[in-house]
Amino acid sequence: MPNFDQRSRDLMNLQQLKRVQRFFVRLVLESFPIVISIYNRDFTVKNKADHTPVTEADSAVNNYLSENLKRVLPRIPVLSEETEDDLKRLTSKLCIIIDPIDGTKEFVEHIDEFTINLALVENGRPVCAVIG
Repeated sequence: MPNFDQRSRDLMNLQQLKRVQRFFVRLVLESFPIVISIYNRDFTVKNKADHTPVTEADSAVNNYLSENLKRVLPRIPVLSEETEDDLKRLTSKLCIIIDPIDGTKEFVEHIDEFTINLALVENGRPVCAVIG
């Protein structure tokens, strides 16, 4: 049975995770209009070095999420498919992972099977994730 101090720390951590989750949900929901505005018009598609597609939506959502995450959680490194790797994540207890458009091929083909993914990882294990 944990002592009172340990239980208090665990409750605080749970409260912090709940706040992070609410923040992540808000960010993902706020990203939808960005995605839809691009989805409903002609948009640019390029190929990354690995020959997978990347669109304006990938970049726009990535920028929106990254800017807001840096503003609110500036000490947590971010790993994203669309930006240069922040190597601080390798020595950090926490890391945020962004996949701005998971299913870019489907997005390009106008198949409604793509998501915006955002996760918080602690010591290599996901502790909070939002898929929208």
